Order: sequence, then C-alpha cells, then structure tokens
Amino acid sequence: MKDNKCKQYYLTVQNPATGKYEKVFVTEEVYRAYKKPVRKEQSRRRREDRCLVQNKHGNLVRCTEDCKECEYYNSGQKPKVNGLSLDVFKEQGLEIADARADLESDYIRREEMQTLKDAYSTLSPVQRKLFRLFFIENEGQAEIAAIMGVSQPAICKAIAKIKAVIKNYFEKF
Repeated sequence: MKDNKCKQYYLTVQNPATGKYEKVFVTEEVYRAYKKPVRKEQSRRRREDRCLVQNKHGNLVRCTEDCKECEYYNSGQKPKVNGLSLDVFKEQGLEIADARADLESDYIRREEMQTLKDAYSTLSPVQRKLFRLFFIENEGQAEIAAIMGVSQPAICKAIAKIKAVIKNYFEKF
C-alpha cells in the first residue's frame, strides 16, 4: 500500500511577470478543489463523444464499446446527440422557466417577509390589531380611532411606535 502522507500536490501556474509556468505546491484539498471542475469537464466531453445506442428496452444509452469497433460508429448510422433542443421540451408540454425571473430578489423578499413576521410577533395584541387595520386593511386613522374607541392623535402615536419597533427590528437583523 502506498503511503500518501509523503505525496506532494502542486498546480502548474503561469507567472504573469515572466510568462513562464511554475509549480506551486498546495494542500491536497486545494488541489482537488482546483482539479474537480477540470475533471468534470473532461468526463463530460468524453461522455459526449460516445454515440447513443438503443439498449434492449429501447432506451437511448451511451455506447460502452470501443468506437473503432462500434457498428453504429463505423456504419455512420449512429444517433449521435450531444444535447436536446428546447423545442423537444415544448412539444412534450413542459414549460421552460422564465429567464427574467430574479431569484435573488425573490430570496431577499422572502427574507424581508420573514423578518417582518418576526417583528410582528413581538408586538402586543393591541399593536397587532392596529397594525392589521392600518397597514393591511388600509383603514384611516380616524376610522381606527372610532373602532378602537380612542382619539385620533393616540392612534397616530401608536402607529409611529409600531413603525419604530419594526424599523428597529429590521436594523438588528
């Protein structure tokens, strides 16, 4: 069994000042992280170069034979497919996601909504009722004052306090 403790890993990197290629010694983790996408791309290209043949179930699979001996390759009849057209998906009734969809804004919106829910949970029951009436049901301060049986300036102060609590909560997180 080989002893991997003494094995050294290096990457060949071009020195921008001299233009020469140099060995840079790195840890095994750095080496593997650097080489992983390169190896994946090499595997994808090798796989893509293989022709597609029908297996015994009628499904298309990649040929595993040597291409020099492959009957499909030599006959020129091989169904070599390197990718699928998007039209194939449309014909099968599958919809393609909208490229304009902005995942980052959706994520930010969800995070802000969760923060707002957390802030809402810190409000007292009276403040929650006031929040719902003013911000969700769009009631005016005078209508809320009549519903809750208090003066309109008191509602104005309570709304300002709710806004301050929510603003403070968003600044914390």
